Amino acid sequence: MNKVYFIFILSFYLINICLSLELNSGSNNVSLQCTKDINSMMSFANLMDDLQLWAYSGRAPNDLGNIDGCLGLPSNVSHYCIYSTSVPVSPSINTTYIIGLCIPPSCNTTVDISSALTTFLETMSIIAPPGGDPQSICYSEIGQSYKNWTTGAYVVLGVCIFFGVLVLAGTGIEFYQNNISGLLKKDDDQFEGLISGITNNNPISIRQDLYEEINETPLVVKLLLSFSLISNYNSFFGSSSTKRHFDTLDGIRTISTIWVLLGHSLLFANSPGYDNLAYLYLKARSFFSFQAIPSAEFAVDVFFMLSGFLVAHSLLSHLNSEQSKSPFFWFKYVIHRIIRLSPLYYFLIFVDWQLMPLFGTGPLWFQYAEQKNACQEYWWTNLLYINNLHPSIMSKECFSWAWYLANDMQFYLIAPFVLLAFRFRKAFGYLIVAVLLAICFTTNIWLTMKFNIPTFFQFAVPTTTFTTDIYQKPWTRIGPYAVGIAVAFLYTHETTKKVYDKLWFRLTAYSLAFGITFFFTYIPYTSFQGSGWTKVDNALYNGFAHTMFTVGLALFMVATFYGHGGLMSAFLRLKIFNYLSKLTYATYLVHPIVLYTYYYSRTTFLHYSPIEFSWLFAGNILFAFSIAFIIHLTIEKPFIQIERLIFPPKKQNSSPPQKEYQNYSSLLIQKV
Repeated sequence: MNKVYFIFILSFYLINICLSLELNSGSNNVSLQCTKDINSMMSFANLMDDLQLWAYSGRAPNDLGNIDGCLGLPSNVSHYCIYSTSVPVSPSINTTYIIGLCIPPSCNTTVDISSALTTFLETMSIIAPPGGDPQSICYSEIGQSYKNWTTGAYVVLGVCIFFGVLVLAGTGIEFYQNNISGLLKKDDDQFEGLISGITNNNPISIRQDLYEEINETPLVVKLLLSFSLISNYNSFFGSSSTKRHFDTLDGIRTISTIWVLLGHSLLFANSPGYDNLAYLYLKARSFFSFQAIPSAEFAVDVFFMLSGFLVAHSLLSHLNSEQSKSPFFWFKYVIHRIIRLSPLYYFLIFVDWQLMPLFGTGPLWFQYAEQKNACQEYWWTNLLYINNLHPSIMSKECFSWAWYLANDMQFYLIAPFVLLAFRFRKAFGYLIVAVLLAICFTTNIWLTMKFNIPTFFQFAVPTTTFTTDIYQKPWTRIGPYAVGIAVAFLYTHETTKKVYDKLWFRLTAYSLAFGITFFFTYIPYTSFQGSGWTKVDNALYNGFAHTMFTVGLALFMVATFYGHGGLMSAFLRLKIFNYLSKLTYATYLVHPIVLYTYYYSRTTFLHYSPIEFSWLFAGNILFAFSIAFIIHLTIEKPFIQIERLIFPPKKQNSSPPQKEYQNYSSLLIQKV
């Protein structure tokens, strides 16, 4: 441990020696008043004030000091400054360190602060030398704004208020209808007798009239009812899948989402930073148990595989019908996906871009605001689902974690061609899947070898150009989606069920499933032993890991479709997963906003340790799913209901229900 920190501090000191000459040569740019005030601070000329300046300043990299205490001093005594610079952590990794300083207000430029740090380092009072590409920002008051209100911010706020009004209106209408329904049912026996007398003992005709009246609800009212919290809440907790053999997918989706949260809880915290960053990079990540965290990248591959399977399974069931020959069928195929994904996605893009930077506080919140600058130029690429292709790399993207949605949409548009080939001749379908897998394998391996690209779990920065970006480009991520399509093909064969009914085959499949997924999750441990992995090792891992992990999962997943899988299958079918799986899309979209809001609002850096990270992870799960629940009921679900108004499902029975007439809202929902 001490050796690690010694190397870390020594590297800072060497940087300081190299840069001090540059700072001295540019000393003419340093404020004379700042130099005078720093010297006064060093000599404790004003004892009480200077003691507090030292007390509220950070002492080492990633030490933010005390912003509240510093800004509580008189404005002519101090202001609080954040200084950041890039330094090497190891020969292959650069990182940015940040320090918070409580210094005289005359030191208000980056050059001033760099000079002050050099002075502090000479006496070892603060061990944080200047590095490359230094930046600074200073605050003179607590809660100082980082961004002004713009026209875009007012528009987005107006949209939020508009949705709030729709929710209140829809909920109010349904509440009123339910009250009317309750009055009608107050004395059901007397009501039935009265109706029978009026209609010559034929109550059904009146019920039909009531049903028709409800069915003729104006479209505007139906649209408002789509936003009703009552019906959306009841739908969330009341409905369940009619395809019981696919219920295990609910558990797989939920666990995969939680796994994504696990990985991002660690990774996103690195944007502001850890106070023991050297330990995390040089020690903790080499532990065997730690590998489950960076391996969370496989959770996204699981979603690709599930998406490929469900899209293929659904389309295969329609391709033999007459409607699939109509251009309108394929129009609906595309529009359905756009309506399903876009409303919540677009809403959160603009909320994150325009509103969120306005509401945070803390010494590091300016970084959150700066992070959104990419949206000024590239927001439109998200709307077109091409943000994984333009801009060239993820660090320049708006709403960068939405690279997954861009890939998924592109794969969704490709899938029909594969399925039409399969319908024409099954061999053609399998051949195209094989070609897609070959493209995925070869491009990953070739690019890794040519550009010496490290693996993701090494925490390096592997993507600096469009060509070397192998993490989010469709040709390097289509493998798991192709696996999902292949699983849907196999599911159409009776032979698949027959072989899974054989005990020996199931045991073999379970063993392979566990072995493959465990292998790719924990094999990165070996890269931290001895001399590490070679370029060939990296290429093989980058080439096969993402796809083969989903192959292992699919071996077990298919068994559950036929009622096998034992305790694990029963676990994945738990009712709680049926509920939580409905929140996975909203959770994926909103969880980075939740994480970044917390990380950038902190007044101290996170400290990595297993127990502290576990508590952090648990809190992230709770808050992410809670907020996802709110936006699911108010944004996501209403637009699902609206789509049903635009493209109503086929009526199973045109006759009105005989026993449901009492519940106005249930009839409306059935018709919607």
